[in-house]
Amino acid sequence: MFLIGLFWFYRSIIVKDLEGEYNSFREHLYAVSEQVVRNMNDFYPSKQRIDRYIETVAKNEGIRIQIYNIEGDRVYFADGRLETDVSVELKTFTVTAEDAVYILEFAYPLSMKSFHEIKLIQRVRDFSLFFLSGSFIVLIFVFHRSLVRPLTTLHRSLEKVSYRNTKINLPVKQKDEIGEVCRKFEDMLSRLEEARLQQDEMVAAISHDLKTPLTSIRGYVERLLGGKVQDEERRREYLEIIYHKAMDMSRLLAEFNDYVSSGLGEDDMNKEYVCLKGFFEALCREYSIELESMGATLQWQTSVSDSLFINIDVSKIRRVFANLVENSMKYVDKPVVIQMSCITQRNTAVFLIEDNGEGVLEENLGMIFEKFYRMDKSRSTNKGGSGLGLAICRNIILGHKGSIRAYVAEGGGLGVEITLPTIINPSKNSMVG
Repeated sequence: MFLIGLFWFYRSIIVKDLEGEYNSFREHLYAVSEQVVRNMNDFYPSKQRIDRYIETVAKNEGIRIQIYNIEGDRVYFADGRLETDVSVELKTFTVTAEDAVYILEFAYPLSMKSFHEIKLIQRVRDFSLFFLSGSFIVLIFVFHRSLVRPLTTLHRSLEKVSYRNTKINLPVKQKDEIGEVCRKFEDMLSRLEEARLQQDEMVAAISHDLKTPLTSIRGYVERLLGGKVQDEERRREYLEIIYHKAMDMSRLLAEFNDYVSSGLGEDDMNKEYVCLKGFFEALCREYSIELESMGATLQWQTSVSDSLFINIDVSKIRRVFANLVENSMKYVDKPVVIQMSCITQRNTAVFLIEDNGEGVLEENLGMIFEKFYRMDKSRSTNKGGSGLGLAICRNIILGHKGSIRAYVAEGGGLGVEITLPTIINPSKNSMVG
């Protein structure tokens, strides 16, 4: 920007001044040469007068004058130049008599002083200083507006942020790196606010779910301590109720702990490569025996290759299937029938788990993996549901770079589809089948 301004100043002002100075210099040269020619004609044939005149002109004008005859011999010479580095030479002819022809050679020293260079340089210098000063002031203003002020606003906003105060609006609309930082900061505050609300929601849910059994336990204990229950069988019944309520609380806290640990991320998992077919078949055989003892039925099938492996934390993936089976056992009326299948699509293993229950309305399918969501709000608490089981499943599957979704099964029950990435024959020393 400075160079453009300086170029404009040079073209529009300096060049014009230089052209004027050069034209004046050239006219002066011709005027001096014409004056010398006229006076030589007047002084001829007095060589002494011509010589004195040439000396005077050369000294006064600061030039060199050389005069040659027609044979090329120098007959007059005078040099009044103070600087002899560069000169402009001008030659002219004069005839002082029919037999006297002279060649006049004028050498004018060409220095910057001839063009008043000091004045021009001072003008360039003054313009440069003015332009640089103006540019510096503009740069400071732009720098303050685009960098200092947004950072100051961001700093003041950071000082206001607290656990209960995360709703801060930053008035920064610029689209550069600073604006991007401020937008990221606002996004961070939004996520912090969402996390705080979720934390408050979780604390409220824990408080609510623990309050009911604690109130019940307190009532039974007060009756026992007050001596109102004298019958030994009734006392034992009260103690068993207290025990079961305490176990419900223990399971509830365990589920909260599992939910927190399920969201820690991939780095906190103990992953290993396992044979997809072997893992699924072993899991199904295990649940077939367990569900049969509970009066339920498991139907399963698979057609995957023995060469496919999945990289999983075995205990966590088993927890996913356990939560889904337990969910069906809680909310499906007997006789419970659960269907499980495993297929592959490209480089993905697809698990399908369906039951024969009443299912979930289609508009609620996207909500069942949210924490504290209960499909049967009127009965879930009585059945020991915390609303975290399916949320735990989602966290675990996402931590394995997979996906999980719910759908309505063909029989109207609830269906869950799980996908996990597969790999063919991994070169691992530790494999589980």
